[in-house]
Amino acid sequence: MSKLQRYLVPLAMISLVMASANSHAQSRYDQKKAEIQRAAARAAAQREAARREAEKRWRDEQIAEQRAAEAELDRKRQTFFPPTARGFPANWITSDDYPTQAIQGAVTGIVVFRLMVGEDGRPESCDVLESSGSTWLDQYTCTLVMRRARFNPARDGLGTPMRGVYSNRVRFNVPIDNASSAEAPTIGRVPQLGLSTGPVPASLAQFWRIAEYGEWITGIDPGSLADKAGLHNGDIVLMINGQRIEHNASMKIVDIISELNDGSLVRIYVLRPSTQATMRFEVTLEAGRP
Repeated sequence: MSKLQRYLVPLAMISLVMASANSHAQSRYDQKKAEIQRAAARAAAQREAARREAEKRWRDEQIAEQRAAEAELDRKRQTFFPPTARGFPANWITSDDYPTQAIQGAVTGIVVFRLMVGEDGRPESCDVLESSGSTWLDQYTCTLVMRRARFNPARDGLGTPMRGVYSNRVRFNVPIDNASSAEAPTIGRVPQLGLSTGPVPASLAQFWRIAEYGEWITGIDPGSLADKAGLHNGDIVLMINGQRIEHNASMKIVDIISELNDGSLVRIYVLRPSTQATMRFEVTLEAGRP
């Protein structure tokens, strides 16, 4: 073997080894590059899945909020707050208004009336639900309340004025032994507590399923026991001292209170439609009460 051959053979072997090493390094580089690309693709897929999940969750939350808002709006539209009297209903009819014919004939009775109240708070019509037995008293009651009664109109839960129904009763009393001096007619007065009551409006009674019991507070004297206790116009009295206020029975508020002594504790359970809550109030009857 010549000197040149002895020189070229090792050189060729070195070239083969280097080529093999380069090929192996290239293969490892390609594998690493492929792994990085696959990892990047997985990460991108995960980010896209997370984005889609977040977008879906956001859409679901938006839909849920929209449905809740629509449900609340529907509830407010369906909520009905009946008309409430401006001022004091007991001032609508006084002893000076007692019909002369009724006084002379010693005619007494209770007139239960119903008013249709317009959006402007003025009565539009009057119907007698329960007659006093006297046409004079029935007609006179409607004439006076149509002329004098004014109201805060009925409203829905959004505060929109609407037509509504107001019911109450007037009690005419003439002392039989002195028919020349008439006692003041009272519109569901409970003087011991300083409030006036009337029948629960039919719409509220139906909504709250209390068609057979309860009395509706239509007026409260400023500074009275009822006022100090926190009772409001529009509250519905359900029970007093555990006795349910029954319709067509001797379980009216005024009857129950009249049987109590001075200093007696009175527990009053009411339904407050404005907050849809049942509440309890306590008052102590004062000495010298009516």
